[in-house]
Amino acid sequence: MRKQKNQAHPSFRAVSVFSRSGVVASSQSHIFKPAIQLYLCGVLMQKSIESKQRYLVLVKLNPAKTDSFHNSLMNISEIPSEGVRLNATYNVFGEWDFAVWFEAKNNDEAVRFVGDKIRAIDGVVETVTMPATPIKEYKM
Repeated sequence: MRKQKNQAHPSFRAVSVFSRSGVVASSQSHIFKPAIQLYLCGVLMQKSIESKQRYLVLVKLNPAKTDSFHNSLMNISEIPSEGVRLNATYNVFGEWDFAVWFEAKNNDEAVRFVGDKIRAIDGVVETVTMPATPIKEYKM
């Protein structure tokens, strides 16, 4: 089971609790309170109830600084600042050079992380940061 909170818009606060077979309860249903109580007690799932927004940062580099950027990126810890957790970094091809997936507890933390940790690395020419909401997650 998993809990999903739609964070596409700050004013939308509907929450649903899911299992492999579908929706167990929704905040808009009459069974939501008992279901969420079970969830909070750990009967449905052992998972933090603090949800974080996911972000993708695309990074464009000065071609002469690719190696130094890579080394600097590898030295950033998994939790580089309070409220931020790195998920993955990728070398990508095309218009952008690197992609960084991370989670932040809010947009302010995300902006601070990108500005203080990513854009501050020598050689960064441009970044684009996008909040992302998963539609479906696949097991690897």
